[in-house]
Amino acid sequence: MRLKRTGKDKLKKSTGEKEKKEAFISRQAPGMCFDFLPTDPNIYLAGTEEGHIHKCSCSYNEQFLDTYRAHKGPVYKLAWSPFCPDVFLSCSADWCIHLWRQDILQPILTFCASTNAVHDVMWSPASPLVFGAVSEDRVEIWDLSVST
Repeated sequence: MRLKRTGKDKLKKSTGEKEKKEAFISRQAPGMCFDFLPTDPNIYLAGTEEGHIHKCSCSYNEQFLDTYRAHKGPVYKLAWSPFCPDVFLSCSADWCIHLWRQDILQPILTFCASTNAVHDVMWSPASPLVFGAVSEDRVEIWDLSVST
């Protein structure tokens, strides 16, 4: 799969001029991370430097199945839930962790506790509502049964 840049939403000028497209230095989007769906090894997520997450299939190498847009910086890690196959986490340089359902293109929940990039995120292997996150100077344990 070649990850292509997707660009931002098109903006129209109020004067009625034609839409301007963003010029790319490179048409390729650098991939930062990926994770395969545990229940279907044909489906995987790819996080990009531009902050998008693409849902891809091994059967298609030219197009994405879906694109999740919420991060404002590079996506460093993606992690599918070991307990619910439709749920995954993403973390980014934008200080945020997002909780997603694969059939909804907007995050269900957003977690921001520090003012540092979140480099890694991982679900607990024992509890479906607990996950950990790592930033430059701290480890955070989130328990959704207690609080968001």
